[in-house]
Amino acid sequence: MSQKAEDIILLLLLIMIYGPNGGECNRAHLKLINKTMEMRISLEQSNFTVLDTVGELLCNSTRNPCYIECSYHDFFPNKNFTQTETLNLKINSRSNTTVDFSIDQTSCNCTVVECLPDDISNLLKMKEKQMNMPQDMRNILSIKRMCEDPFVNETVLDTYIRVEKKAIHNIINLNISGESKNYYHEDLSMTVVKMNLSTTDDFLTIATPTVLNSDNETDIQIPIEPFRNVNQTTTGIVAYYSDQHFKLKEKNKIFISKVIRIEVPGCDIKNLNNPLKMKFKFNYTKITNDYNLSCQFYDEKGSRTWKPDGCLTNITSDDVVECLCDHMTPFALLLTEVKNIDGKHWEILSYISYIGCGLSAFFSASTVLSFIFNSNARAEVSSSIHVSLGVVLSGALFLLNLSFMLSEWGATLSEKEV
Repeated sequence: MSQKAEDIILLLLLIMIYGPNGGECNRAHLKLINKTMEMRISLEQSNFTVLDTVGELLCNSTRNPCYIECSYHDFFPNKNFTQTETLNLKINSRSNTTVDFSIDQTSCNCTVVECLPDDISNLLKMKEKQMNMPQDMRNILSIKRMCEDPFVNETVLDTYIRVEKKAIHNIINLNISGESKNYYHEDLSMTVVKMNLSTTDDFLTIATPTVLNSDNETDIQIPIEPFRNVNQTTTGIVAYYSDQHFKLKEKNKIFISKVIRIEVPGCDIKNLNNPLKMKFKFNYTKITNDYNLSCQFYDEKGSRTWKPDGCLTNITSDDVVECLCDHMTPFALLLTEVKNIDGKHWEILSYISYIGCGLSAFFSASTVLSFIFNSNARAEVSSSIHVSLGVVLSGALFLLNLSFMLSEWGATLSEKEV
């Protein structure tokens, strides 16, 4: 059995908190039915159940969905049992919504947390203070997957994005034996690369790691320039399969690509002379005049929204867009709505235009009339050419402004008549 399968089994097996049941408190009952693990853990005043199916782990209490996390230990000698297994539990600590317990005669410890905003936020902050890599990378992703509802809360969302970034940095800082190493998780894939500073090229070309059910790789060219005078020469390229946490605040933007991020731990890379280059492939055929393709980044330090600042969008073909950015952060290719001016603002702008054109026409006419009635100006032969040219331009400007105002007035009159 693979390590992943054993991990899944352990995560399935280990939690089911199923309240008081016939006096059988502080016990776990384990069943295997049609390749689905069911763990019921009975604790005083608590009811939790954990189901582990292929590729999915579910945790529920009588009140809310929950998150469960256990240390890994192979304490089940028989993985193909047919009878219900009963395990004794030792409660280490508990609150109304969180339980820490261990399983007797094993070194396995488990934590169950109900999916409530404050509890999930506190759990993430605990992870932020102390991380055990690479295990906690998987645990942090599982929190998002098992507890979706709390992420509507802005505090939980911002905390998660910050903690996830720290976990990614910790993975990048792990020692790797070769020039690069790939990490694959259900929600994201990551490529860690050691920068070759001996190259004479200005850029290092890297393909984003593949993610589940996605064939569109993003070609990335990372400038060597910012790595010349720093100790950190390792960078990480992250491609998300599940990137909904980056999209929750965006209501009027359509994401054409998956979110990718380029991270260099300990370095705030910005204001690049040679911009970071990314080529996004897409097959979105329903782009109308109401939307524009836009390369944007996620502003983690500021508004925590998607912004185009520092990025240029270059459409190189019908299915490829090149993004040129002067910094390294999470990026994506978006469709942004072209905002039309509403009627009220259009009316205000029209009045401003009328006033401006009217003043311009008035002073243009004044210039022409002053020349006509000024005999001295006409008598000065040396300046007649310049004056005549000025009069002609003023007259042309007067006619242009007059025609604009009359055409606008005529269009408004026609609309009212219709």
